[in-house]
Amino acid sequence: MEEETVSKSAPPARTTRFVASDTNATQRPSPDSAGVALYREPAPDGSSKLTLYSTDEDFDWSRLGGEVRDTRGRHAVVVLEGDADEAEAFVRAGFPDVRV
Repeated sequence: MEEETVSKSAPPARTTRFVASDTNATQRPSPDSAGVALYREPAPDGSSKLTLYSTDEDFDWSRLGGEVRDTRGRHAVVVLEGDADEAEAFVRAGFPDVRV
């Protein structure tokens, strides 16, 4: 794969092409459509960054035990130890009212 120069103000062309092709695949999103999260600052090695939603507007994100990077309403960006699958499994098992 061709290496790209990454600008802090714009996503890599490869990412832009993927998102554009994915969003043009259907005129209407299906019920199982996945969102795409683009982060400026990657998670440290050995960790994963998740965007989470809680049905409880007063949920204490620190209960997850990770680094809370941002909160907006019922959403939070949290860094947890482990790869993405491990971090998601941890959240789903321990916090059933939190959506990944």
